[in-house]
Amino acid sequence: MSSYFFRNKQIINMKPTIIKQASIIIMFALTAVIYFNCDDSGVNPTNNPLTISGQISGWNLGNKTLSARIESVTGHNYEIANCPIDASGNFSLTLPATVSDTTLYSGDSVFTMGCSGTVTINPADSKGTRMWRFNVMDTITVLGYIRFCNYDTLFAGAFEDVFLYVNKDLSVSGTQYCFPGDTIMYNGTAKSGWNTVYENYIRKFSAYGYVILYNNTQPSGGAWKFVSFY
Repeated sequence: MSSYFFRNKQIINMKPTIIKQASIIIMFALTAVIYFNCDDSGVNPTNNPLTISGQISGWNLGNKTLSARIESVTGHNYEIANCPIDASGNFSLTLPATVSDTTLYSGDSVFTMGCSGTVTINPADSKGTRMWRFNVMDTITVLGYIRFCNYDTLFAGAFEDVFLYVNKDLSVSGTQYCFPGDTIMYNGTAKSGWNTVYENYIRKFSAYGYVILYNNTQPSGGAWKFVSFY
């Protein structure tokens, strides 16, 4: 089983594993008690299209360009939107209302790679993709990328925003056990169009292994952070 949601997460959060990707779920459950709210500062709550705005913490690079790139079933990533970043680090990026089905992953290929267990997607012909990266550009040079999170190094209690696109309403259930020791459980739904979910590292139980919770509740303490390639 291959997955767009678990591709290249080691690039995004600098953890050396292929399975730290987000899923297509608005609500996930690993514990008996889960809380939800509707507050997502800087994000338009509608699914189609999605506007993401904010200010990058500690920004000192002047005026630049933000390039939103998504993953494709072809194995390549490509730009779907861009916007200016001003000298203070402010930006406002609107993702397109639709993404062509020809670029989307489908069926039981939408989740994990290198994991055991079973994930059931209903309807089975659902397709989708995820944001690969928000690149910071200086003309044609990629300087790094930004992410909304509360960490520089992963820890129990860390979280990160994940932006996902699906072509129809769906539900998902099941459990995955992923190298090098992560446990990920799915039990929820996603709406057609763009979705924002939160990847929560709620427990660490081995050198690299985490229990990971995906839900639609934004924890406190997050900020848009710039990760430099230089």
